[in-house]
Amino acid sequence: MKFLKGQYFSFDAIIATVIFVMALSILFNHWYAARSQMDEQGNFLQSEAHRISNIFLGVGDYSVKNVKGNYWYQYPDDALRAGFGENGSFIGHLHFKSTADGTPGYDPIYAAQNYIGVKNSPQYDASRSLIATSANYYATFELGIENPKDYTSLFFGPASYISTAIGKVPPANAEIAKVVRPIMIKDIGYKPPVYYAGNMTVYVWKEDARGS
Repeated sequence: MKFLKGQYFSFDAIIATVIFVMALSILFNHWYAARSQMDEQGNFLQSEAHRISNIFLGVGDYSVKNVKGNYWYQYPDDALRAGFGENGSFIGHLHFKSTADGTPGYDPIYAAQNYIGVKNSPQYDASRSLIATSANYYATFELGIENPKDYTSLFFGPASYISTAIGKVPPANAEIAKVVRPIMIKDIGYKPPVYYAGNMTVYVWKEDARGS
């Protein structure tokens, strides 16, 4: 009786193995490149979130070049600096406009919402150029006080909480980085002055091209 000796590795099996290994190599390289790109994008957005939060805590133009008496967010094309910080104050202390005799003015972050808190507003697009970012941003301001009824103004009545936002709300498919910074606002329109304390949260985002 004649027995045939089998081959453990035929030529077809060797070719199939080589193709399988090459496919795995290509898949791994693609995954690694995509992962590196996502990490790089995430690092960029996080860096931008920190940078933009520093800009907002810095001193902006309170009188825009060639447009005296207006803030940077009203005419960002003519402004040199964005920011809500108060000149000479510690970091995180935001500016509050008041008149020379101490009567209340207005909170710039509320006023800014009228200009760069509207989706696709011309001021929003120009503000991105002013702060030199290719990404989109959205910043929220949440501040409160203890015992607000203890503070009363002839103009505004009892003090209230501050909750506002500027920029463009990120869509569901956006890649987002955020930074939370402590902030304070002093309103001298109340006697004694009101100190609001809370957080500014800056979101920097780009739409995910893979999203729907």
